[in-house]
Amino acid sequence: MKTGRNQKCPCGSGLKYKKCCLKKEIDDEPPFNVAEFQKLFQDEIRNKDYNKTDEFIKNNNYRETLKVIAYLQTLPQNHTKNVRLELLVHNILSSNDLPENDKWSLEEFGKLLTEEYPNHVFEDPAEGFFTENLIFVNGNNVVYSGIANDTCNVVQTLLNACLSPIFSKEFTRDVVNGSLFILDIHNTIAKELGHTHRMFEEIESNLIYLPSKHLIQENSSLFVYTQEEINEICKKLGIGNTSINQFVCQEPLHDYFDYENEESPLLAKPFLKIGELYYLILPTAELFCLNEFIISKAKEYQCLDKLLPIFAEQQSDVAFTLLHRCGWKRKEMHLGSITKNNSSYLVYTEMYQIDENKLALAIFINESESEKYSVKDIDNITKFSNELILDVKKTHPDYKIFLLLLFQKYRMLKKTIFGLGNNSKSDSALCMFMSSFQVLINLWDFDTLTLWKYAKQYEAVSKNDLFTNFNNHLSKMDWYMRYHHSFKHPDDTMPSSMIFDLSTEGSVKRKGLEKIDEIGIPIFFNETLGFLPCIKKDDNIPVYISYEFVHGHIRECLLSYTFPIWINAKKGIDKKANTYINAIFYWLNEIQPSLKNFMPEVNAPIRLIIELDKKIYELKSLSELKNERVKFSYSLDLKTATINFKIPFELIDSLSTANNEGERILVAFIIDVLSDFMNKAGKSQKISISARNKIINTHIPQGNKKMILMPTGGYRHGMLLANIDIEEPRFLQKAERSFILENQLKWYGKEVSEKTIELNKNNFLNELSFLHLERAICLIKEFNISDLLPYIIKKHESLIQNKFFRHVYYPARLLCYDKYVDVRKEFYDSEKEHIETSLIYRILIEFVIAENPTGNKSPNKEELDLILSYLSQVNNYALLSDEIRYGFQNPRIYILPSGRVGIEKESLDAFNDTLTSVMYGDDFDSHLENFEDNFYEREIIKTNIQEEKDLTETGKKDIEEIVIGFLKDWGISLFDVYNIGEFLCEYCLLKGTSFCKVSAEEFFSKTSKEFDKPTMKAFIKVMASKSRNGVLNFPTGERKEEYYPWRYNRKFSYLNRPLIELKEGQKVYYAWGARHMLNSVSNLLHSFYDATLKTENSQNIDNLIAKRLVQKGAEFNEEVHDWLKTNSNLEVVGKDKWIKPKGFFNADENYGDIDILGINHSKKIIYSIECKNTVQSKLPYEYHTEIMKYFGKEGDEEKGLIRKHIKRDKWLKLNNNQVRSKLKLTKKYSIESIIITSNFLPATIIKKPSLNTYSFRELQRDIIL
Repeated sequence: MKTGRNQKCPCGSGLKYKKCCLKKEIDDEPPFNVAEFQKLFQDEIRNKDYNKTDEFIKNNNYRETLKVIAYLQTLPQNHTKNVRLELLVHNILSSNDLPENDKWSLEEFGKLLTEEYPNHVFEDPAEGFFTENLIFVNGNNVVYSGIANDTCNVVQTLLNACLSPIFSKEFTRDVVNGSLFILDIHNTIAKELGHTHRMFEEIESNLIYLPSKHLIQENSSLFVYTQEEINEICKKLGIGNTSINQFVCQEPLHDYFDYENEESPLLAKPFLKIGELYYLILPTAELFCLNEFIISKAKEYQCLDKLLPIFAEQQSDVAFTLLHRCGWKRKEMHLGSITKNNSSYLVYTEMYQIDENKLALAIFINESESEKYSVKDIDNITKFSNELILDVKKTHPDYKIFLLLLFQKYRMLKKTIFGLGNNSKSDSALCMFMSSFQVLINLWDFDTLTLWKYAKQYEAVSKNDLFTNFNNHLSKMDWYMRYHHSFKHPDDTMPSSMIFDLSTEGSVKRKGLEKIDEIGIPIFFNETLGFLPCIKKDDNIPVYISYEFVHGHIRECLLSYTFPIWINAKKGIDKKANTYINAIFYWLNEIQPSLKNFMPEVNAPIRLIIELDKKIYELKSLSELKNERVKFSYSLDLKTATINFKIPFELIDSLSTANNEGERILVAFIIDVLSDFMNKAGKSQKISISARNKIINTHIPQGNKKMILMPTGGYRHGMLLANIDIEEPRFLQKAERSFILENQLKWYGKEVSEKTIELNKNNFLNELSFLHLERAICLIKEFNISDLLPYIIKKHESLIQNKFFRHVYYPARLLCYDKYVDVRKEFYDSEKEHIETSLIYRILIEFVIAENPTGNKSPNKEELDLILSYLSQVNNYALLSDEIRYGFQNPRIYILPSGRVGIEKESLDAFNDTLTSVMYGDDFDSHLENFEDNFYEREIIKTNIQEEKDLTETGKKDIEEIVIGFLKDWGISLFDVYNIGEFLCEYCLLKGTSFCKVSAEEFFSKTSKEFDKPTMKAFIKVMASKSRNGVLNFPTGERKEEYYPWRYNRKFSYLNRPLIELKEGQKVYYAWGARHMLNSVSNLLHSFYDATLKTENSQNIDNLIAKRLVQKGAEFNEEVHDWLKTNSNLEVVGKDKWIKPKGFFNADENYGDIDILGINHSKKIIYSIECKNTVQSKLPYEYHTEIMKYFGKEGDEEKGLIRKHIKRDKWLKLNNNQVRSKLKLTKKYSIESIIITSNFLPATIIKKPSLNTYSFRELQRDIIL
């Protein structure tokens, strides 16, 4: 079925078809001849008659017409209609007869535009904004873009380059004066018309928009100037009154299409002098005009050869800095031979490491002075890059080389060709314009391999001619990112060719430019006021960072007040100081509603320069801190509006705690010093201490809302948070997942249909799971365990460290940023990603240990991404199979037109979304509650020591019982298991590494002072993972399920066995990840005390767990009881109220006890509350077990635990009078039985219970009773 232009695009973007993908099948079409196509339209346009235009010129005032046309160009509704307006201008000015006429008819003019200029084939949808911002010595200037795509950045960089001291004063003066004149003229027009920078309006009608007669009369006069008015402008700017002459077009104008090989002279000189008046004919040619003006001046002063390298270096610096944002690490190029650039371009190169086995060669290519470019230049660039690549491969023979070419024009009206030949020696290459590159990097968060993976896929689809050269990489990257890092549509059959509407590219470009939001902000350079180009740094508060960052100089500015507040570190790039700068900006923005009343309304900027006490950098442990008086030092320089201040070491003591007292002290100082500066500058009175304190207490009340986080992990997570040998966490990647889903049926190798799948869904899913398992194993075998194991364990260690930092980061972020962003959603989304990635890493480590690979490949991110994605699919299909097997889901599984496996997951997603929001919500609430436990407190150590001394005889006896029980069954006490794990973690981190591998002899030797050999052997037996000579080789006597990676709490999981025993020949080694070791033994300890520890053939431990289970149940009942008494609307009657003969409620038989009995008098409800100490189930098998336990089997429900509560509920309702009488209630009360669980029960989603069931956290959060 044909898709209409105004229908929703079938690609799923939500946009109209005309605004998204214009797909066209061209298999049966003859080859497209561009030259013939162009000639067809040009001939048609050239031969078109403009009789009505000629008639209109004869009968109307042409000068008035020129003014109106100029005004029409500056209306956003006419953006992109410039070709018609320029054509009309040329038709008027190239006319042989321009009679003087006072008559001018708006009605005739409107009719002329509609009939002879309804549209034009040369006009494209807008790519950029209607207006842009250009920063110069006079500040921010609104400029009109017209059809000058990407020209604003070019002009901006050229103007910056012209200010270099290497040029003559005369050249700089002339460029500055002329540019100021053009900028001021257009900026004044913009102000009069109410235009701001980055305006854009969707074009609804193709017709040229004509406003009301009143607006035309009011505004068309803005585009004509007398000599006196020009003189006033020049006087105001301090420039000569002949400046306009440089922009007045002197040559006769021809027909629009006479300029076939060059552009209209009005684009470079948009003014005309007619009589004694100056007319601005093409205001939207402003950027072209400035571009040509600067180049012409450089030629006039014979310094273009100096200007272009400065321009190119500035642009290349920006490009290479943006690559650092992708995580690319610059690498020195040690080339054996001299590689010469024989092209006509200016070329700059850098080399980067993007993966363990990949280097990226970035080549920035800029136009030179050459007036002509040819295909030979492309050949020379290709040759130049190939010589560089071959030289790199001599020193790095095993590396893959990614070639990134970035092109930059300096003269936008000049015709230039860029490109790369087909014979590149790179393993993958990508070419694009610098303007597109800037947008892509700023719009998406690329990691080190995003561009590499994109380029590889792009080359693959380009072989099939999927894309044409009609589109640039903006629309292609947008498509690629939209469909999870793939060019293939996940659902639909791919067309043989794709063309994107230019408005799609424009939309992507504008999003990127909007995110950058480049503006000029005033700052004092010594004692002179100037402007620094800045881009937005923070999405939530108005903080900007100066473009100086490309040169390694960091200055940031807050724009919440009438005056800009600049802050930078005295040391330049200083990560520690940046923490304080971010906090100061945040709090200054928070207190602005109150502080602004005490600050003068001045425009001049203030600059704060922050310095940290050197002892802050030297601090190794927070235990070194003392509670001492905080004393700041600062100095003021009124001439340069600068405040220098130092953060004292003594402030760290209060900053390092969980509360915000340290930040309250810091902000109080900042308020005082700003007030002191304004007072000494004679701008305002000094703020009083009471007024300052009121501001602090209003906006920074005492509590945990804080920006500066110094978590130590407290006594629980200290070493887990250690920032030792840690890299940025890397999560499961979308590109590899898409690749697998696109190809898995091809690898499956069997004919499948929805009908064949329906016959045995479980078998189909299990086979897919096994397919991916085999492919993952094949890849694992290519590596060597000695290289691969430490590589993946260190990456897993980063995830663990990040996990525990999140416990601190997200509660703090919620308190500080919840009014700006949905922090809980951020946490839920990222937590899901974090948990899945961590699980898959643990599975991979298990598999590597089991397989013990002996290949010779070196580990690298890209192949690791693929292995992890295979293992993710192993789990996903196996889990879905389990859900179908146990009756939780029965989704439709079918084959999509795209060739992927389709799974209708509405009910599945709803179930998972509910489960996720509850479980992650509980986790988040737990992090909020335990926030303070993650910070250093001097009293904690003393408290822990005191707790040990205060152990009761009963407590000591319990511990002794636990020790004996574990010794009997495991040969090692539970506490020694923990102590050894903690020792091994600390041993590792003290060596400055996250991974340790030692020989068996060294292992026993290093631990001998703390633990004897039998204890260490017992630890190895209980906690060690060993090779089994193959992932699919299951030891005799062990259940296979204990090795299935999609099952939770498995006996042989890496989570439960963190020590790795390796054999190399006859020698035995032991290896471990520091944080995982501590995390594992901590989990073991907690699982015992939570009574969830899973054991085999351990009767003594099982008895201890059963005892612990009873204790946990009693503790939970007590906790709920106490909470209800304090926080609910219930009158809590009591606990353990029996319903039995002669019980609290007298009954004919024993119905058991009511855990908590309560009365809500306002609702007139008597509550019978059953408390269940539950375990959080997370996987289908556990949901199944949970249902069996609480609800019983289908047809055998009487065995479910919930049945006795239903039976008790029935008795209570049947005996309502007795219940009310016992409770001395005279009025009518209803009875409701509810169940409170310690954890959320997923079974309640699958099988709705007869009695209302809530988790304790739900009860606390929603206060249901």
